Amino acid sequence: MNNITYKIYTTKDISSREISSKFFTKAEELGLSPEYISYSEPINKPYGKAEAISLWTQEREGCYDFDLKKMVGKVGGMLARNRSKSITYMYDWCKWPNKKSVNYLSFYLSTKSYNDNADKLMTLFRYVIELFDAFHANITLSDVFTRQHETGNVEQRLTGVFWCNYFSNIYVNHFGRKKLLNYPWFNTEETLNGIFTYLDENPISNIATDSTLEEKAKRYLGCKSFARCNGLPTVTNGKYNVPNILK
Repeated sequence: MNNITYKIYTTKDISSREISSKFFTKAEELGLSPEYISYSEPINKPYGKAEAISLWTQEREGCYDFDLKKMVGKVGGMLARNRSKSITYMYDWCKWPNKKSVNYLSFYLSTKSYNDNADKLMTLFRYVIELFDAFHANITLSDVFTRQHETGNVEQRLTGVFWCNYFSNIYVNHFGRKKLLNYPWFNTEETLNGIFTYLDENPISNIATDSTLEEKAKRYLGCKSFARCNGLPTVTNGKYNVPNILK
């Protein structure tokens, strides 16, 4: 099924009780709180804020270090679901001993749920970006995300250009503020910490089946910053042209 996906990426340590409490408080205020929580499927433990915070903050062993060939550091994560609104939340973090890691929160929901809750979901999306001090975020149809995907990690390259794109200042400086704002997006919004761009009026539009707008934007910004361009992988050897968000 073609769902709407919200993805928020950060290098901040988001494992604290303070951050988890703020997230669940905001979700409750918006009527988007989970009804069930779990480490993994099936998601069947009834939601309670205290239980959800405990699950969010619980540490487990560890992150696999390919150089050392062993587990190091701590990891955490959880799944949560609001069945009545067909929303699933996926949250993961990792703490390396000596370096930053990419941590993230994703929402997945049906197109009907998006249509019924678009404004509230956007409020939660923007709230989490600020709460997490996110370096990148996007909203798109799952099929659109899949068609732009290529093997690799978000710290190595950007997956694509989607209906809604949040470029933090590290990417604004990389692409150039003037260049980002001069592109003929459907809409843009500047904030203190970055720029939001939109390809069309909503994610359930012609961009669902027509890749023209996303490909045009990637070519304008520079194909080597993205996983795929013109329907093909952009790097077969060498490196992508992206800032080092882990430094």
